Amino acid sequence: MWNKVTYFIIGMLTISIVISGCSLSEKSFAELKISNDVQQKEVFIDGYSDSNEEALKFAVVSILSLSETQRTYQPFIEYLEHELDRPVKIIQKQTYGEVRALFEEGKVDAGIVCAYLAVIGENKEIMKGITTPIKEDSSTFTSYIIVNESSEAESLSDLQGKSMAFSDPLSYSGYLYAEYETFSAGYELDEFFGSTHFTYSHDNTIKSVSKGLVEAGATHSGVFDELKNQNNPIVDNIKIIEKGPYVGNSPVIINPDIDETLKKDLEKTILTMHEDPSGEEALKLLGIMGFEPFNRDLFNPIQEMKDDLEQ
Repeated sequence: MWNKVTYFIIGMLTISIVISGCSLSEKSFAELKISNDVQQKEVFIDGYSDSNEEALKFAVVSILSLSETQRTYQPFIEYLEHELDRPVKIIQKQTYGEVRALFEEGKVDAGIVCAYLAVIGENKEIMKGITTPIKEDSSTFTSYIIVNESSEAESLSDLQGKSMAFSDPLSYSGYLYAEYETFSAGYELDEFFGSTHFTYSHDNTIKSVSKGLVEAGATHSGVFDELKNQNNPIVDNIKIIEKGPYVGNSPVIINPDIDETLKKDLEKTILTMHEDPSGEEALKLLGIMGFEPFNRDLFNPIQEMKDDLEQ
C-alpha cells in the first residue's frame, strides 16, 4: 500500500515520489516517476481487422505515453492482423510485474518482454521465447551504470551511500545487474546505497540522473545509445562508469498454451516481417531491423546471476 505521496514540478516535468511500505524482499524503496503524460495503469490498443477469429492479445510494457505507443505499435498491429487474418489487441501495462501476472493468469497470448522477465517466464513455464529483435545490427544489449559528469565516481563500487535510480525490479539492465554486483560485494541494495528509487522507464532513469534528482542510475544501453545518437541534450551531462555482460534483446514470447498453428504462424510472420516493405516500415517505428529465432544461450548471464542471488 502506497502511504506517502509528494509532488514536485520541475520545468515541464511532473515528478512523483511514492514511498512503499513493502516491495521487493519486503524492503522499502522509493518510486520516482518523471513523465510528460499521465501514466496509464492499463491501455488497450485495437487494430482494424473485421475477422471473426478470436483476437490475439499481445502484451507490452508502458514505457511510452498512450499516444506514442499507439503511433509506434499501430502499423505492427495492422501487419500482424493482415498476415494472421485475425484481430490483434495490444494490452499495455505499466510494470513488468503486471505483464508477468497476465501470463500467469493466462490472459494474454504473446508479448514483448524484457530479457530478465523472459528468463523468469521460461523457468516457470508461463512464457516461451520465439524470436529476438535485431537493433542497430545487434541482437544483444547491456546495462549501463550512469552518473552525472560532475560525479567523481568511476565504477559502481564508488556509489556506496549515493542515491540510485532503477527502472523496474524485473529489469536486467535497470536492476538485476546492479543488484548482482552489490550482492557480490557483500551488500544488500538498501545497505549499500543511500536511497533507491524505481522510475519504471529507462528514459526516466536517465532524466533523473541528468536533472540531478538522483546521483546514479542503472539503465538500458540501447535506450541510452539511441538518445546519444539523436544528440538528445538529456545525455550530454551523463557519463557511463560501468557496463554489464551483454544479453539478448527483449524477445517476443508466447503463452505456451496457445494453439500450435497460431504459434507457428506468429513466429513465421514475425521472422519474415523485414522481407515485406510494409512489415519493414512497421518495424522501423519500433526501432527494429528484423528478428532472429530465439536463442536461450544469449540469456545465460541473467540465469547465472539469478541463480547466484537465490542461493
